[in-house]
Amino acid sequence: MLKPQDILTILKLIRLPSQKPSYQFLASELCMSKSEIHAAVKRLHASKLLHQDWRINTTFLAKVLETMPFFFYAKVGKVDYGFPTAWHYGLTDDIRTSLNELPHIWANPHGTVCGHSLEPLTKKAPEAAQKDASLYQLLAWIDCLRVGKVRERELALEKIQQILHQYDETFSA
Repeated sequence: MLKPQDILTILKLIRLPSQKPSYQFLASELCMSKSEIHAAVKRLHASKLLHQDWRINTTFLAKVLETMPFFFYAKVGKVDYGFPTAWHYGLTDDIRTSLNELPHIWANPHGTVCGHSLEPLTKKAPEAAQKDASLYQLLAWIDCLRVGKVRERELALEKIQQILHQYDETFSA
């Protein structure tokens, strides 16, 4: 059974297509312990999302990500300060929100944006996102899948598919 930290781990691996990172590196980047990373990689191998040579099965991953709203649903909470996520992260001009709508945020005392707090995929995801803008982008798209309506989810899936396609092109070149 996949856990949210497995998804966080594979999202980071998508952004590292030309290398097999060490467990120590992944642990540092994802703000997790080496044992958590090892367990996540083990589950990713067992689920066939990650091949033994550490290549990602992008076709299967795309199908797993489509199920995010059902298996890794998000809880929207109270108004707070934090870091913007989902379509409020500034991912695209394709999604226009109402001027009266507060953005979705990951609550954080150091955040500067006031909005509806959204439970992140994992507790460590916002901290890891602050270290890596490309991971932040992917996590924001994932949050679009988790809380968006049909239009936002379709756009998020399209953008994630583009990222997975770029990943695949790295190996076919």
